[in-house]
Amino acid sequence: MNQEFDQRLRRGEPPFDGVMLHVTADDLLPISALRPIFSKSVEFLHSIFREEELYRFKDWLQHDGYVSGTSPATWAELLALRVSDEAFMGACEWDTHVRRAYYSESRQFLLRVYISDEPDICISANGEPEKVFLGELDVTGNMDLIAFLHKHLNDESFKVSDAKSYFDRVYC
Repeated sequence: MNQEFDQRLRRGEPPFDGVMLHVTADDLLPISALRPIFSKSVEFLHSIFREEELYRFKDWLQHDGYVSGTSPATWAELLALRVSDEAFMGACEWDTHVRRAYYSESRQFLLRVYISDEPDICISANGEPEKVFLGELDVTGNMDLIAFLHKHLNDESFKVSDAKSYFDRVYC
């Protein structure tokens, strides 16, 4: 978290007064499966918040709770991550359980992406072992925003949870 969002979380302020859309699987998803979901999520958020400034920070909440600084970001930067799996790897922070987080100037949403810092060995469709980077995605916001996003994604691998409860549970 950055300092502002750490305080917002502790006080239960937006976006933590809402809900979170996150992967239901216990395991991380291959980035080849995660990137299309990320793409649809970013396109949806861009369609609503494109006039707002965008910011990013390294979210250490599930690593060691370190509070990091914030940097300006652009929608072009975020949209560029959708282009290919290689481009999507640009969201990797190369540290265990450290996520890349994006939010708009209105603080109406928090989009977090995690890509593992080391590949996992998986069995490919042809039965051969292959190295695959895995990851997860979550989006936090008010109930209406997340309900519309969930419907837009039309993906049963996601569920909705109370945001504050979720973050309190995973906070290191």
